[in-house]
Amino acid sequence: MRRVVVPSVGRLPAFSHASIVDRQVFVAGVLGTLPDSMSLAPGGTGPETEQALRNLETILTACGCSFDDVAKVNVYLTDMSTFGVMNDAYTPFVGDEPPVKAGVT
Repeated sequence: MRRVVVPSVGRLPAFSHASIVDRQVFVAGVLGTLPDSMSLAPGGTGPETEQALRNLETILTACGCSFDDVAKVNVYLTDMSTFGVMNDAYTPFVGDEPPVKAGVT
């Protein structure tokens, strides 16, 4: 197993951004935090989603992967009325064959 920490992506010190086990990559929860910060991207759900996906992309790249390799994404929203805004920001990152996605309030 190899643990991956990406210095430019904010994280709590109690966990790594990802662990690689054999040929599988397990990514920890990713927030919409600005680079080198624990502050959320300003502007609400859309900008936070875009930043979270940029952070995820940075982590995947550090692991030698891309969004094409992602099998499942869990999305946690505090307000399901923002699902459309989140989905509009999410869709450009995952292409025409998106991974499985779960929306949870």
